[in-house]
Parts: sequence; structure tokens; C-alpha cells
Amino acid sequence: MKLPAAVWSATVILAVAGGCSRSRSSVPSVVTSARIGPEGGVLVVDDGGPLDGLVVTVDPGVLSEPVEFRIVDEYVPPPPGGVSSPVQVPPLGRPFRIEPIDLVLRENVGLLVPYSPNSVFQTGPGNVELRQVSPYTTRTYIPRAVDAAEGRIEVGVKTFGSFRVWQGPTVLDPADYMPPIGQVATCAGGLRFVVEPMDPASPLASPGGVYWRVTGPAIDEALVVVDRHIVGRRAFPDYWRETWDEPYYPFASADVAMFDLHVQTMLVESPLGNPPLGGAVMPLGYLEWLPPQEYDGRLLLDVAKLTLNVAFDRADGSGERRLTLWLAPGEGLVSLAVDDIVYARIPD
Repeated sequence: MKLPAAVWSATVILAVAGGCSRSRSSVPSVVTSARIGPEGGVLVVDDGGPLDGLVVTVDPGVLSEPVEFRIVDEYVPPPPGGVSSPVQVPPLGRPFRIEPIDLVLRENVGLLVPYSPNSVFQTGPGNVELRQVSPYTTRTYIPRAVDAAEGRIEVGVKTFGSFRVWQGPTVLDPADYMPPIGQVATCAGGLRFVVEPMDPASPLASPGGVYWRVTGPAIDEALVVVDRHIVGRRAFPDYWRETWDEPYYPFASADVAMFDLHVQTMLVESPLGNPPLGGAVMPLGYLEWLPPQEYDGRLLLDVAKLTLNVAFDRADGSGERRLTLWLAPGEGLVSLAVDDIVYARIPD
């Protein structure tokens, strides 16, 4: 689940209120300024400092008369000994103010704002937002474009005041990237991915157990998942079923997953109903966060890639099956790869 927007709004209000109550040892510094008129213009910070790369773009016709724009560095050093903060997730960029703060425009002015993608925690490196406090509004802007490699976001604003980049809402558990039970994602090539309730007659059946099932012209297989752990696989309708000796958690980071990589034993029924035979399986699953991606005309800021590789050795054959799922909270599956062939999801 995402953290509610109200929680984030309350947090930024507390942070701003706390900042306003602190005394300043000096007047905030004006980083740069420019007089821009009806012909339009650009205000750029290029001094190599913490706000380097901040750009304000005013298109022709936005202003009816010349205006003196200023960018002010609002950073206030903490007092000696540090200070406790109500903010649970640290900001990702330098606080700044754009003046005049009482100016209200009918058309957007473009902002290109730098941030630190390396400071984003447990979510996509482009899952960020810009928060504003002004005499007229306290609001959050969702970027219309993000460069997660360079650390830049682009938004449009009609009012000014104080701004800062923060991390966007984040899922509480990596498994929450998975789509809800029953959601069917139709992909190119005639493939479908669905999370569906487990067959109650299965010997692997357990409360809350589900299949992560992939169907298509040449495949109808599922991973059997109980309590966020993979406990086996099966092929439909009744071709074979694997029961793994050890439940496997697939949402670890790549380095943790590689450290824990090992072969385990399993029982294999092939076809179902035959006496089970022994076999060996070596699962490898890990979660990575990706830069924002376009899907169905929208920019998804929080995208994760779940890689699931299963190497097996059974009496009826040996091999590997590799699934890759691109996932976004609220959307579920965005793309699917089977043995490294990618099938993009077709929007509903």
C-alpha cells in the first residue's frame, strides 16, 4: 500500500512550520536573479552549488509586464548537536524560494529542479515530487518528466514561494508491487498474466495461497505462492507439479539473493496423479527498482522489476524457466518477459 497523501502533506507542513520558527543567523542568500518581460526568458543557476541546474523558463506572452525574478537558497544549518525532525523520509533536494512570492500567473512557468537520485530509498529512483508552500497554496506537484540518471524533474507552476524535492509515496512491502488477485493483464503475443486463487484440492493449498500464472500459445504454467514465498510450480491442466522443500522469498535485493543461491530438493508429479519422484531446483528471484516508464500515456514514477529464474533437474527433463515482471503499484503488471522475450502489456 502507498502511504496516504494526507500523511505526506501533514509532514511537509510540520517541516516548513518548524523551519520558519528557527532563527536565522543571516539573510537567506539570493543565488541568482533576472528581469523577464513579455518576451519571455530563462533564469538559470549555474554556479556549481547545491542548486546548480535549477532552471525557470518563462514562455513569451506569459507576463504582461517585466518582473524581477529571484532564486533564494533557503537552507538553514541545524543547530549544534543536531535537531530531531518529524520527517520520516529525508528530502532529496536543497530548499529554495522563487520570488516574487505574491505573483499569480494564468499560464505555467516551467521549473527544472535538481535532486539527488542516490538518496531515494526503497523505491524507484524517479519516484519523487515537488512540494510548494506559498501565500496562496500548499501543494504537491507530480513531475511531468523525470531524468533519474541526471537527477532532474520538470514541473509547471503558476505561483511561487518555497519549494523542495521529496521522495514520493512508497509501498510498505515489496510484495505490494504484485497485482491484486483476479487482475488479468493481457500482453502482446497472446500471453496473459493473472494472480488467481490456488486450487483448494492441491496438496500445496494454504489460506491465501495463489498462482502467479502465465498463459499463452505455448505456455500455461504457474508459480505457487503462499505468504509471499514460492513453494512450487505447476503446469496446467494436469501436466506436472513441483513441491519444493524450502519456501523461497523472491523479493530480496540482487546481492542478497545471489548470496543465498543454493540447490534444494523437491518432489515432482509428472503427470499429476503419478507417484512423486525426487528432483532438484535452484530458484533465483530478486527485485530491482527502475527509472520512470511510460505506460498507457502516463508516466509511472515507481516501477520495480521482479526477476524469477528457476533451474530444475527432474526425471522428465532438466532446464530453466525465466520470468521477468515489470510492476507498478496500482497498475500491477506493466510488461512480462518469458525466457527473456518481452511482451508488453496491452492497456485495458
